Order: sequence, then structure tokens, then C-alpha cells
Amino acid sequence: MAHKVRFGLTFSNRGVLLGLTTSDELLEAAEMAEDAGVFININDDREAAIQESQRFLEEYYTPIKVPHARVEGWVACGSPQQCIRQLQTFVEAGATDILLRFPSWDQKTQFKRCVEAVLPHFA
Repeated sequence: MAHKVRFGLTFSNRGVLLGLTTSDELLEAAEMAEDAGVFININDDREAAIQESQRFLEEYYTPIKVPHARVEGWVACGSPQQCIRQLQTFVEAGATDILLRFPSWDQKTQFKRCVEAVLPHFA
């Protein structure tokens, strides 16, 4: 039986970047805590989403340099369908509360795309 998932969305740039570096580590944390904090960048060009996320995270968490591969592990990136698939892994791992953060300078557009194209899949 599928369980209900609650999503929280934030424009806030405050918070702690956890020392989790791979999707597997994030999934393990979600399994233990039943909640997850996930970065998401929706862009039909997945590589552009990764690059924007990388620049955003590096500027926000200065002086940290975030390798490309680490961004791929931290951020659900790409088209709405690609992001849905990545978020679904957290749901399947048992997460019931997922907080989404947008590593983008255009957070309002990210928010709108998320609400319109990603979250309805989980309703």
C-alpha cells in the first residue's frame, strides 16, 4: 500500500547543508528519519540544471566548492519527469515528509514549475 507523502517548499536560503554526498546516503537518511530535505532544479536541459545548481550552491556555501558529481547526488535535476523519478526514490525509501529547496536564482519560476509539473504526480 502506498503511503501519503507531504512536501514542503521553501524559498529560504537558510539551513544546513548536510554532509551527505550521494543519493544513497540521502536515501539511507530518509529511511531512518522518514523525512528528507532535497534540492530540486527543474530545467528541460538537465546539464543546465546541474550547472546552475552547482554555481548557486558554491556561492551560497562559500568557500565550499561543490564537484559536478556531488551536485548530481544532492539535487533532483532535469525535466519534471526526471525530477519526479528522483523524488520517487525517496518516497519508495519510506520518506513521508520531504522539504524541497531550489538551488536557483529564479526561485519563483522553480516554485511555479514544481507546483504545476512535479507535485501533482504525488497527489
